[in-house]
Amino acid sequence: MAQEFDTAGELARALEQLPAKFEKRAVKSAARQAANVFRDAARAKAKTFDDPATGEKLWKQIVVKNGKAREVREAGGAVVHVGVRDLRNYFYWQFLEFGTSTMQAQPFMRPAMDYWPKAIDKFAEQLWPAIEKQLGKM
Repeated sequence: MAQEFDTAGELARALEQLPAKFEKRAVKSAARQAANVFRDAARAKAKTFDDPATGEKLWKQIVVKNGKAREVREAGGAVVHVGVRDLRNYFYWQFLEFGTSTMQAQPFMRPAMDYWPKAIDKFAEQLWPAIEKQLGKM
């Protein structure tokens, strides 16, 4: 049975009692699902200017990665990154994103950040059932 909380303070105290293992699993999973919203938006934008004549497809290189252990420690929680995977062979993404002195920018990552409300909704949608399940065990 789900618990009900009258104040935000009660909810905060209950969340503090959740085990550290919960953060590793549920919060990281919800953060990755939220980051997938940004990834999908960036991929859709990158597909619009990929050249079909070449075999290179920049949009396939846009991925979600977990943060490094040091970043997780410093942030005090889950860290995920959305970016280009193969920087050695797809270094030109920076030129497309930011432009050069002779080429106008064609941003695909920055416009993806306009989807942050949808990403927050996705995060809450993924995390809330896990919180309820864990609080039910307490």
